[in-house]
This record gives sequence, structure tokens and C-alpha cells, in this order.
Amino acid sequence: MTAPPDPAASSSAEGTGQITLIAVYDSDSCADRCGIECYDAAGPGCACICGGMNHGAGRQQAISNTLKYAYQWLDSAIMANPSILAADIMTGPGQGISGTPRRAPEPEIA
Repeated sequence: MTAPPDPAASSSAEGTGQITLIAVYDSDSCADRCGIECYDAAGPGCACICGGMNHGAGRQQAISNTLKYAYQWLDSAIMANPSILAADIMTGPGQGISGTPRRAPEPEIA
């Protein structure tokens, strides 16, 4: 008996499970993401939202890294691009968090 398909995966034409681990969106489209292109990479580093932490790490390690560092990566993405309006974080097979990312409070002007 084979394992059931991972509902969080979107199957490519070849049938491999591809997961976007974390993505952020501005008003137009996806502004940055980390997925199979990063965690299955064999070449030089990438410039995605994970900052290279998931680059070539393999799916399971990348999932672990994303669960541990997702909010730090979101904070960095928002600092770099204040127009980010929403985020998706994969938290487990078929599970995730979607919504407006938390933002640091505005500094008080004295």
C-alpha cells in the first residue's frame, strides 16, 4: 500500500510533489517565495525569502528550517518590501497559515 498523496503538494507534469514552503504577496503578485527550486537546487545560492538557508537542503530539512525561521524571514521581507500585504506558510502536509503578516509597531515620535 502506498502513502496517500501530500495535499500540500502541487503535482508537476512529471508527478513530483512540489511545495511552496513560504510565499509573500504584494498587491500585484507573489513578491518572494521559497520552494522546490531552492530546496532541491544543486547549483550556486539563490536569492529567495529563505536567504539561502533552504538552498539545496532537501525537502525535509527545508520544511524544518521554514517552521523554525518563517516569522524571521517574514519580518526581513517586510523590512525590504513594505508593500507586502499577505503571506502563506506551509506548516505541515495539507496545513498552512495564510493571511496578513504581523508587522512591527510604528516607532513613537517623541
